[in-house]
Amino acid sequence: MQLKAFRLGAITLAGALLMAAALPATHAAAQTADDSAISAEQEAERSRIQHAILDLIWRIGGEREREVRDLRWRYRSGLSREYLDSQIAWIEGIEQGDPRIMFETALRLRDGDGLPQDRRAAKTWFERAGDHGVPEGYYASARMRLDNPDGDGDLLIGGMTLNRAAYMGVTAAQKDWGMREIAGVPLDGSYYHGYAWLLLARANGAEVDDAAIANAGEHLTEEDREHARRRVEKATGKVRLPRIWPLGDEFDESELWQAEVRSALNWEECGRALSALDAGRQAGDPVAEHRTAEFYEEGTCVDRDDAKAFEHYSTAVDGGNLVSAFRLSLLYYDGRGTGKDLEAAQHWFKAAALSMVASSYERGERLRWASGHMPRGFFLQRDLPPELIDEIEWLAEIEDGDPRILHETALRVRDGDGLPRDSEAAERWLVKAGRRGVPEAFYDLGLTFLNTPIYSRDEEFGIRYLGAAGRDGYLPAQVELGRRYAAGDQVQQRDHAAYVWLLIADENGGDVAALLEQVGKRLSGEEREAARAEAEKGANFPRHLR
Repeated sequence: MQLKAFRLGAITLAGALLMAAALPATHAAAQTADDSAISAEQEAERSRIQHAILDLIWRIGGEREREVRDLRWRYRSGLSREYLDSQIAWIEGIEQGDPRIMFETALRLRDGDGLPQDRRAAKTWFERAGDHGVPEGYYASARMRLDNPDGDGDLLIGGMTLNRAAYMGVTAAQKDWGMREIAGVPLDGSYYHGYAWLLLARANGAEVDDAAIANAGEHLTEEDREHARRRVEKATGKVRLPRIWPLGDEFDESELWQAEVRSALNWEECGRALSALDAGRQAGDPVAEHRTAEFYEEGTCVDRDDAKAFEHYSTAVDGGNLVSAFRLSLLYYDGRGTGKDLEAAQHWFKAAALSMVASSYERGERLRWASGHMPRGFFLQRDLPPELIDEIEWLAEIEDGDPRILHETALRVRDGDGLPRDSEAAERWLVKAGRRGVPEAFYDLGLTFLNTPIYSRDEEFGIRYLGAAGRDGYLPAQVELGRRYAAGDQVQQRDHAAYVWLLIADENGGDVAALLEQVGKRLSGEEREAARAEAEKGANFPRHLR
C-alpha cells in the first residue's frame, strides 16, 4: 500500500515539475504554492481514506458492501477514487492470501509501523489469522485484550483466546495460561490445570521457573501431580496438542472441523465451511452430519432441501447423535423431506426428550433446550407439538416416581432396550436414582464408566461411583472395589484400600476370604490393624475413597 502511494505521489510530483518548468517564473512560483496546497489536501484525504478502509476490516457481508458503496460515492472522482480502489484491493488481497501476511499486517496495525495505528483492526486480523491456521494470532490478540483491556468483555474474550492459542500449541501461550490458571486471572483458576499447563510448556521448550511449578504442586496431592504428568506425556510430540482444559485427556478430533466451520461462518466463507463439514463427515463424525442437515434445512450456504436434511439427520441419529432426533421427529411430524409418519415422529420425540435429560437437570430448562434446537423461526409458526409435550411429561413421571423404576429405565436407555439409546441421559438418571436411595444405580454407573471409558477421567468417576455404592452398603460394589484396588485394575494399586474394602465386604457376607488373605500378606501387622480400625468405623472411610 505504501509503495503504491509513493509511486502515485512521485508521478504527481514529476508532472508538477514539468509544468513548472514550462511557465514564466512568477507563474511558476504561484503554481508551486498551489501544488503544495493540493498535495497536503490530498495527503489528508488519503489519511481519512486509510482510516475508513481499516474500519472495513471488522465488517463483513452486507454491512461491508454498504460501507464500500458509501465510500465510493463519497470519493467518486480523480486520484482519491483511484487511491480508495487501491486500498480496497489491498485489503481484499490480504484477506484472500497467506494468513501469515495477515498476521504481519496486524502487527504493523498494532504498532503503527508504516500503517495507521488501529487496535480494533489489529485484534480482528490477529484473530482472523488464528482462524486461518496461525495460532500466534490468537496469542497476540489475547495479550492485547489482557494487557490493555477496553472493558470486562475484553478480559473474558482475552482469556478464552489465550486458552485457544495454548491449546493450538503456542508455547508462550501455554506458559502464560498456566501462570494465569494458578493466579485465577482473568477466569477462575485451577492449581491442577496450571500445574499441567506449565509442565506442558516446559516440555515444549519454554523456560518455566521451578518455583512456579512447585507452587502449584504444593496445592495438589501426589496422585494429582502424577496424573498431570501422565497427561503431559500423552500431549507432547503431537502436532495438535490435546486440550487440557476444560475437556478430558484425549484430543477430540471433532474440535478441528467444528472450529473451522465456526470460523468460516464468522467470515462468511461458505466454501470453507462446507469443506470443513465434508471433512467431519468423512471422519465419521455424527455431529458433522447433524450440522450438514441444519445447513440444508435452514438454507445456510446451500439451497434449502428438506430431503437432504432428512437424509443427514437420519445418518447422524444412526451415529448416536440424539440431538438430531428432535429435528428428525419434526420432519416426520410435518412430512417434510419424507412421508408424514406420526408413529415415527412419536418415537423420535421420545429420543429427543431423553436428549433433554442429558442436556439439563432442571425440568424448566427443557423447553429452553427445545427452543434452542428448533429450526429458525419455528415459534413464529406454531407452538411445540403436543406429542413432544407428552414425552416431556413422561420424563417427569419417571423422575418423580419410584426411584427403582427410574433405575430400571436408566438401564434400558443405556442399553437401548425398548427405548432409544442415550448414554448421557442414562448417566444422569443413574445418578438421580443413586441419590434417592438405590445404591445399585451407583454401582451400575461405576461399572459403565470403567468398562467403556472414553477418557481416563471416566476411570476416576467409575471408582468414585463404586465407592458411593459401597458406602451405601451395596455388597457387590464393596467386593469390586477390594478386587480392583488389590489388582490395580484401572486404578492405582493400593493394598491398604483393598484391605479396608475386603474387610467390609467380608463382614457383610462377601466371598472374599482368599483375596483378603492374599492382600493381608502384603501388609505389615501394623498396617493390617490400621485397616481394620478404618473398616470398623463404617462411614469413616479413607479420604481417597470419599
